[in-house]
Amino acid sequence: MKKAVALLIAILFVAASFALTLKDVPKEHWAYEYVSKLVDTGIVTGYPDGTFRGKRYITRYEMTAFISRTIDYMMKVLDVKAQNLSNDIALVSAKTQTLVGDIALLKKSITALAKNIYELKKGSAYADLEKKLEDLNYDFLTQVGFLKKGYMGIAKKVGKHEERITTVEDRVGDLNISLIKMKTDVEALKKSVKSLSSQFATYDKKYKDLESKINDVNSYVEDSIASLYDEVEDVKNEVQDVLDGLMAVREDLGDEITKAVDEASKTLNEKIDANTKKIDEVGKKADAANQMALFALIAGVAGIAAGIAGILIK
Repeated sequence: MKKAVALLIAILFVAASFALTLKDVPKEHWAYEYVSKLVDTGIVTGYPDGTFRGKRYITRYEMTAFISRTIDYMMKVLDVKAQNLSNDIALVSAKTQTLVGDIALLKKSITALAKNIYELKKGSAYADLEKKLEDLNYDFLTQVGFLKKGYMGIAKKVGKHEERITTVEDRVGDLNISLIKMKTDVEALKKSVKSLSSQFATYDKKYKDLESKINDVNSYVEDSIASLYDEVEDVKNEVQDVLDGLMAVREDLGDEITKAVDEASKTLNEKIDANTKKIDEVGKKADAANQMALFALIAGVAGIAAGIAGILIK
């Protein structure tokens, strides 16, 4: 019993020394009482710099340490309670042995008294002795009743202690199962992160390859558009020369031929303008396609990065 009390005092003293090092949990903080209780039991120890960091997310490793220290604390409390229960049982056993001895002595006394009564039965004091025997028997039964009640009360307390020990053992078993499951989840998380890292590397390589191809296509499209512009400009110059020639001979031609030349010139100019617009649209579509491809790649890479970040936060 003394050893158990000394162990509890030592645990509380060490835990109290840790409580003085949590610099970021002042006494006026609303969670000071709860944090202090966990520190007093040794479940929470704080960081090496003497802080608690209450606003920081807890990691699975820290949660594992927290559960482990909780189990250790519960085992220490169980040891103390088991020791107390053992002491109570020993005390009950000693009292029971004393009671058995008292009952044996009482039986001997009753036997001797009965013998004396039998010998004195024919004497004048028989009636008085018989009454005394009845009184003694009543006292004996009364004392036995008191002893039975005391014994039943002690037995009931022992039963409650056994039920509490069973409950604590069940809780410790549940904590062990949760700890094993948590370790399994951590291993699965590591595998997921490794797989995502591999996918990220693959997408990065594809991105670089596609970026190179897009640059090549851009160069080709730019060269083709420049060539088309040059060809259109040459055609314009040739058409202008033809128009100038037609205008030179216009006065010599009739009205109908002049009208046909004007219509042909107008149609030719419209086709040239239409081709120029198509070339511009082709260039714009090529630029838009390149931008969409780049945005799609960037979005894919960002999605992978977000997935890895989400897994790490969990």
